[in-house]
Amino acid sequence: MLPIPGTSRVSHVEENPQAARIALGDAEYQALSQAVRES
Repeated sequence: MLPIPGTSRVSHVEENPQAARIALGDAEYQALSQAVRES
C-alpha cells in the first residue's frame, strides 16, 4: 500500500486498499490500458 499525499478524508484512505482488491479480466485490462493511452 502506498500513501497518497494530500488525501483529505479518512474515507479515501480506507477506500484505497479496497480498490487494490479489484480483479480485472483481460478484456477489462485492455480497455483501461487503451483509454489511458488515448488520454
